[in-house]
Amino acid sequence: MNAVIDKLISQLRFPLTIGVVMVHSNPIELYRDGGFMSAADIESFGECMRFINCMFPASRIVVFFVIAGFLFFANARVLTMGVYKRKISARFVSLLIPFVLWNLIAVMTRVTVKLVLNEGGEALPYDEIFTLQGFYQVFADPILIPLWFLRNLIVFALLTPLIFMAIRRFRWFAVVAMVGFHYVDVSCLAGIGYFAFGAACGILCSGDFLVSRIDLLKYSIPLWILMSIFSYSFPPTGLFVTELSSFMLVVSSAGGLIWISYKVDVPCMVSLARTSFFIFCAHGIFSPYIMKTLYLVMPKDGVVYAHVVFVLSLFLTTALTLVLFGLLSRCMPLLHGVLTGRRRFRILAMEQPVSQSQKV
Repeated sequence: MNAVIDKLISQLRFPLTIGVVMVHSNPIELYRDGGFMSAADIESFGECMRFINCMFPASRIVVFFVIAGFLFFANARVLTMGVYKRKISARFVSLLIPFVLWNLIAVMTRVTVKLVLNEGGEALPYDEIFTLQGFYQVFADPILIPLWFLRNLIVFALLTPLIFMAIRRFRWFAVVAMVGFHYVDVSCLAGIGYFAFGAACGILCSGDFLVSRIDLLKYSIPLWILMSIFSYSFPPTGLFVTELSSFMLVVSSAGGLIWISYKVDVPCMVSLARTSFFIFCAHGIFSPYIMKTLYLVMPKDGVVYAHVVFVLSLFLTTALTLVLFGLLSRCMPLLHGVLTGRRRFRILAMEQPVSQSQKV
C-alpha cells in the first residue's frame, strides 16, 4: 500500500476514535431526567451539544467505513475464492472474535454492577450469549452500542463478492446506488455506501492517483462550515432539503478531516493509532459509569457544571482506556491481542501464515 496513504490512515484513527468517545460523553439525558437543572439551562446546554454535533457530525464513522472498504481491497484488486477465504478468516479474528468478547465483557460488567449496586438496568445473562438465540440477539442489537460498527463491517465483509462485482461492472455508479441504502431502514446495511466508496478507491484507483487528488479535499472545508451552519439552523425534519444538507454535512466534514490529517503532521497520532480499536470498544463499558459518577458528585444547578461533566467524562474515559490498554499489553499480551483483533494471535489451525505481500 502507498506509504502516504498508510500514514494518513494511521493519523486519522486516534482523533476519529476520540470523536466517537465524545458523542458518548454527552450527559444531557442525565440532566433532563434528574430534575435539578432549570429548563432554560437544559435548553442552553442541549443547544451547545447540538452545535458540537453539527460541527463534528457522524463523519468519524463515515471515514472509518471508507478506510475499512479501502483496506479490504487495497492489496488484492482481484477477488478470487482463495483471496476471499483468506480475508474472511482474517476478519474472523479482527472483527467477529473481539465483537463477541467485548459484548461478553459488557454483560459481565452490567451483571456485576446490577448485583453490587442495583444499577445498570437489565442485560442478557452471560451464559445465554453462547446459545444460538443469544448470539443472534447480541449480533442484531449489540450490548455495547458502538459495536454496531463492527457488526456492520462483518456483514459487509460477507457481502464483498457482490460489492466487488458491482464495482467492476458499474464502477462509480455502483457506489452511488449503494449510498441509497443510507435511507433504507436496515441497520446492518447502514454505511455500506461509504464502505463501497472505499472499496472502489482500492479497486479502481492506484495509490499514487489517490494521493495526487487528496489536496482537492480542501474545497470541502468551506462546504463543511456552510452545511454546519445550515444544519444547526434547520435540523433534519424528514424533508428532502434538510436530509440532503445533513448528508452533505457528513460527506464534506469527512473530506475536511481527511485533508486536515493529510496537511497537519502530528507524529504522536501514528503511535496512538494502535490504541484506537481498544478505545473504540472499551469506552462503551466505562463511559456511562464515569459520566454518571461525575454527574452525582458535581453540583447540578448550573450549565457550567454540565460542560465540566462533559469534558471530564471525555478526558477520564480516554485516559482510563489508554491505561488499561498499556496494562494489558504488558501483563496479558495474549488477551490484549485477542481484544484488539491483532491477527498475529490467529488460531494456527484456522489460517496458514501468508507472506508479507499478501497481508491485508
